[in-house]
Amino acid sequence: MSTPDKKRRLPLVQAGPPPDEPDAEDRPPWHWSGIGAVATFLVWLPLAAIAAKLGARIVDRAELGVPAPADAKTAVPLSAQLAFIGLQLAGFLIASLAGGFLVGRFGGKAGPKEGAVGGFVAAALAWALAAATPAPGPGATTWALLLVLLGGLGAIFGFLGARLGYARRHPAEKPAPDRDV
Repeated sequence: MSTPDKKRRLPLVQAGPPPDEPDAEDRPPWHWSGIGAVATFLVWLPLAAIAAKLGARIVDRAELGVPAPADAKTAVPLSAQLAFIGLQLAGFLIASLAGGFLVGRFGGKAGPKEGAVGGFVAAALAWALAAATPAPGPGATTWALLLVLLGGLGAIFGFLGARLGYARRHPAEKPAPDRDV
């Protein structure tokens, strides 16, 4: 009455790539600069939204307690404005660190240099988007200083994140140093 089932069992884990497939090439290190910039943006967007929400609360609370002078352009105290900017900057720095970490940890031959480039590119793209808004804004000198500041901080934190990520690699994943002396 009971017949044994003749089911075909497939292997769950294969020993390696099929013999007819060539080995995958390593991605060139400069590709990881772009990957780091995209990763920085992907981490930065939710952090910027959270920072904007927290910053709006700070500004709302500050506006409630401060009467606006008749000749003032805004009724928001400088401390609330600086807190709002500081929250946004902290989000960007955390995102640059995370993007650099990704480059350093999984970047193959890429290292801290590519992490720094990724952080700078993310900052430069964000700067270009902000500078291209049609609303009146600060002068060209202020925009240039903002690019230098934001780009420099993005590069520094991308570099540090890549060094952290590189240190977290398994020793077998680290590329051998060049011995061309």
